Amino acid sequence: MAKKQTFVDKMTKVESHSEKIKCPACKQDTSVTYAKFVDSKISEKSGAWKFLERKVRLCGNCGAIVS
Repeated sequence: MAKKQTFVDKMTKVESHSEKIKCPACKQDTSVTYAKFVDSKISEKSGAWKFLERKVRLCGNCGAIVS
């Protein structure tokens, strides 16, 4: 069977449901994308590396972190 939904159609559908903000860095209206930010630290007790993960919101235009 032929594919009924193209990738462009899927991305416009996702973008229409995404959160819209005004970016403080580039001063434009844009949609928010999410990324996983991994911070590495050395544990004080064991001296082993710890990896702390958190989700951050990014501007869709310039890629700046939006709080």
